[in-house]
Amino acid sequence: MPGQWVLTQGSGGVSTYAILFAKAASANVIAITPAPEKAKRLKKLGADHIINYHEVENWGA
Repeated sequence: MPGQWVLTQGSGGVSTYAILFAKAASANVIAITPAPEKAKRLKKLGADHIINYHEVENWGA
């Protein structure tokens, strides 16, 4: 639904499907991943915001 937010973790099949499904429903998507090359792929799939948790200090602390 428009205005809703979805958070996906990783870049495997389930996360990929979740991004595509959420975007089809006009939701905003935040995707988290540990790798820059995977971040690029998630962006191409339609994720609105990407967080690389290896680059964020104290992630998960």
